[in-house]
Amino acid sequence: MFTRLASLGRALAPFTLMAGVGVLLFVRPALFFGLVSSVIAMGFAIASLVGLLIAVVLMAPKTMGKLGVRAHTAPPQAFVGVQGVRSRLRILDQPGQLLRVEWSRGNYFTVISALLVCGPGVTLAFALKPHLLPGDLPWLMALAVGGISVVASLLLVKYVRDYAFRRPSLVVTSAEIRLMMGPRISKAISRSIIDGLRIDPHTYTYSDEGTKHTHPNFILVACLADGIEEPLCICDREAQLVHVIGAIRTRLRLGPDRSPDRRT
Repeated sequence: MFTRLASLGRALAPFTLMAGVGVLLFVRPALFFGLVSSVIAMGFAIASLVGLLIAVVLMAPKTMGKLGVRAHTAPPQAFVGVQGVRSRLRILDQPGQLLRVEWSRGNYFTVISALLVCGPGVTLAFALKPHLLPGDLPWLMALAVGGISVVASLLLVKYVRDYAFRRPSLVVTSAEIRLMMGPRISKAISRSIIDGLRIDPHTYTYSDEGTKHTHPNFILVACLADGIEEPLCICDREAQLVHVIGAIRTRLRLGPDRSPDRRT
């Protein structure tokens, strides 16, 4: 009997809580809205602190790693570019010059602009016009707003630093494909070990208002003689990758693919 009562209590607990909240709304509305505001503010504050920790780990992974804090992020789909809608490549293909491929400046500008508004923009707005903040704003909500601004500012610094000094790019000479991180060569793929080039389809999945959507992306892959497949770049325009393949073949003077089962 006691087991049945316990099971019934667990089943009715959510409905009892909802009923209690409903009664509180009509009996003590001020207390209800204060409770709701506190819960929302606490959620924002916790999310901001977690975001701040993630931002610090991303900013200084080696330093934080020594302290035992590491970020396990999903590996990128390719060396250059990011999956997404309207993800484009910037292709510098001039006769007599090295081929250079990097993520579009427009994509970088969009990300940096959003972080600029949410980070320093919010701080500057409240500093110049403090009356925008209501006087009775809960301290947890104020902490959350400040935390979000700090997180966005740190990510802004990271993106600007990456764009200025560690921007991934492909540089193709007459002898090799260089995977560059800013001015530094991260990896060089010699012409002699490239068996072929191909374009793989990739599905980018994202949510919009609770509904999942998909968008086609494409990855340029270099097939190497030792069986390794090196994803070079990704975007949502297959025509751009077709252009890059043609330019790479011209620079490296590549013949037909050595492996017949690998499509170009």
